[in-house]
Amino acid sequence: KQAVHAVLDTLYPTDEVSIVAFSSNANTATECFANGLAKGTPINIQKFRTYVDGLSPGGATNFGQAMEKAFDLMYQTFRVRTASTTKRDKVILFMSDGNPSDSEDVVTNAIKTGNSRLDYEVVIMTYAAGGKTRRRKHKKRTNTIIVFERE
Repeated sequence: KQAVHAVLDTLYPTDEVSIVAFSSNANTATECFANGLAKGTPINIQKFRTYVDGLSPGGATNFGQAMEKAFDLMYQTFRVRTASTTKRDKVILFMSDGNPSDSEDVVTNAIKTGNSRLDYEVVIMTYAAGGKTRRRKHKKRTNTIIVFERE
C-alpha cells in the first residue's frame, strides 16, 4: 500500500491513471474508474488512496487477468482519441508480492494481445516483493497495477 501511495504522490492533474487490484480476480477502483483512466486530480487521487487503503490480501495471484484489465482500461481510454491526443507515454506499473498463479503462456498472451491493441506503445514496469525466493515472515501485501499516461 505504501508503494502505491508513493506512486500516487508523483502524479500531476494532467496525468491519467487507474488502479487494478488483483488476486483471484482483477478489479478497478470504483465504478467511476471502471471504463478508462481518470485525471490525476487531487480529488481522484484521494479516491484511489481510499480504495487502496481498503484492500485486503488473499486469493490467487492471477497476473494474466490483471494485465488484461489494465490493457483494457488503456484501450477504452485511447480508442476514442484522435492521433494528436494519443502521443502520451503509456505505462503499466505492475506491483506484486507473489509468483503468478497462472501459467507463463497466459501472462505472455495477455501482454501480447493487450499491447498489440495499443500499437505496442505500452511500457510495463515491474516492482516485486517477496515470492518463492524469500520466505514470508511479513504480512501478505496486496497486488496492484497502476496504469497511467503522461504528456
